Amino acid sequence: MTAEVHGGAIRHHIGRGGSFSLRTVSGTVRLRGTDGDEVVVRAGTSASDEAPGLTVRRYEGGLHVEPERRDTSFIGATIGIGQPEIEFEVDVPASARVEINSVSAEVNGSALHGDQSYKLVSGALLLDDVGGRLEAKSVSGDIHVRSSRPLEIDVVTTSGDLEVDGRQLELVRLRSVSGDVTIVGALSAGPEHRVETVSGDLRVEPESGLTVEASGPIVGLQTSITGRSSSRRGQRGFVVGDGAAQLRFRSMSGQVSLEEGGGFRPRAEARDPLEILRAVERGELDVDEATRLLEETEHA
Repeated sequence: MTAEVHGGAIRHHIGRGGSFSLRTVSGTVRLRGTDGDEVVVRAGTSASDEAPGLTVRRYEGGLHVEPERRDTSFIGATIGIGQPEIEFEVDVPASARVEINSVSAEVNGSALHGDQSYKLVSGALLLDDVGGRLEAKSVSGDIHVRSSRPLEIDVVTTSGDLEVDGRQLELVRLRSVSGDVTIVGALSAGPEHRVETVSGDLRVEPESGLTVEASGPIVGLQTSITGRSSSRRGQRGFVVGDGAAQLRFRSMSGQVSLEEGGGFRPRAEARDPLEILRAVERGELDVDEATRLLEETEHA
């Protein structure tokens, strides 16, 4: 059922596994995951007190919302004019499927744990406390994702920067033309994680064992983390800890930097001589670093 709505909150029961989609031009979108089974949409404009006109389609297990079209014919073409900047506030079941399409809008989301799809043109995407499967495509906009649950993420950006911070990154597929990419967190062992750029750099702060392989015409790799270099099939590589997770980076001219942030810490840093030796056996430390730690422990 499709209807036009002016003013008031839009409410519709979709169930915990239902779907919600929103299409908008210019403004902001704020999404919040809830424990309920109902979608609640509130919309307003900063320019006036008048409620924006919305087209709403309700169906069993789903809800779609978008602004009313204000079109004018110009030389045989139809163009949208006079679209107001709309501020959306949306409460949606945390495990529901969410699909957002926006142009010139900032999208913020939190506590969303179901399948998510975002398509943005000239707008930022900021997500916090998310999980599940996440797909995003962005043209000229930054993307920042922080996950508190297992996350599979597949993102394509054209010119914006991309940052992913995850407690458990099950699968990572990131592609950028000219923006930089940052990954902070623990990448799962098993699948091959991939990052591709044309000219953007990659910065990684691992929280678990990781093997990084970099390839490309003029790709460089630098690190401030204890580990060991590796190479195979002409690729530059570096192993952190047990190297269980696999991350492949391909670029025309990008650089890789592995940094020790608030995440990965070899357990041998506790300075227990026996633990230092065990860390060498596990591959978390090379011989030179283990010798340095043992000497410091002896002096202490």
